Amino acid sequence: MAGAVKKGRKRRRTAKNRVVGRKDGLTLKQKKFVEFYIQLGNATEAAKSAGYSDKTAYRTGADNLKKPQIQKAIQKIMDEEDEKRVVQAKEALQILSSIARGEIEEEEIAVIGKAGGGSQVEHVNVRTRINNRIKALTLLAKYHGLLEKKEKNETEYQDDGLMDALNRKAKDVWDK
Repeated sequence: MAGAVKKGRKRRRTAKNRVVGRKDGLTLKQKKFVEFYIQLGNATEAAKSAGYSDKTAYRTGADNLKKPQIQKAIQKIMDEEDEKRVVQAKEALQILSSIARGEIEEEEIAVIGKAGGGSQVEHVNVRTRINNRIKALTLLAKYHGLLEKKEKNETEYQDDGLMDALNRKAKDVWDK
């Protein structure tokens, strides 16, 4: 045999290049890459910012985005951010309940006339208006199934004999 082909050595992970206490399997550079990628939205710039070589940042960024552990880390952070931004059902119900009880104040602009003929504009906090409270109560009642829902096809009409006349006319046409 001419010579044995040497297989590539596996890189040994050390505490230096591993995120301590995390089981996601990301190195510190990969973790930084994930954070910068979420901020910048560009794999090449994220790779450069994370400390990868400027010469290989394009290829490294593309390769990193293909790695499943990095994809999972990006998705996890994106999901957490979405959860923070979106009002959850429980929070929406709590807000509606506060509005229905009149616990939330609304800010209004009041124009106050002065004795000397001028006017002054002030911001005034007032209790929630009754129409907003009723709307909140209606939404809560619908959510809890307390209001009956009418079918769209269910219409009430008064029988004036039109259907009988149409049926008779149709019968005359078909019998001829």
